[in-house]
Amino acid sequence: MTLKVGLTGNIGSGKSTICKIFNALKVPVFYADEEAKILLDSPTIYEKLINTFGEKISNENNKIDKLKLASIVFADSKLLQILNNIIHPEVHQRFNEWLKDHKADTYIIMEAAILFESGFDKYVDYTINVHSDKKIRLNRVIMRDGVIQSIFLIACKIN
Repeated sequence: MTLKVGLTGNIGSGKSTICKIFNALKVPVFYADEEAKILLDSPTIYEKLINTFGEKISNENNKIDKLKLASIVFADSKLLQILNNIIHPEVHQRFNEWLKDHKADTYIIMEAAILFESGFDKYVDYTINVHSDKKIRLNRVIMRDGVIQSIFLIACKIN
């Protein structure tokens, strides 16, 4: 039986670095946050999101504009929950499909920034919480995403 370990932490805490270490050790990592971003481009999810939040979240290429969507849902916890109810079941389904390919592995990692908030903690046996000082996290996000996007992210996410 494969041991499932959840890995979580705040934005800029170092989750990606820890995942790179696990990857170097040949431990498979499922990136829940990346899967969620990929799902935004799927036709089914696109349609559900447009029907729920309106055309204003779409860009000129008929793709979800992530910043527009974020500005709407992070301003209203009810709307964020609606978004999560659309995305999280699909991410969980992809995780289950991914697990089938990794059933022979001794253990796997599921990386998810909102492991507990999404309910994904129910699908893992253990959790690792990556923690880092707030100033370090802030600097990492600014270096990674650039100043403008980081200011938006900081306003929405950094506690």
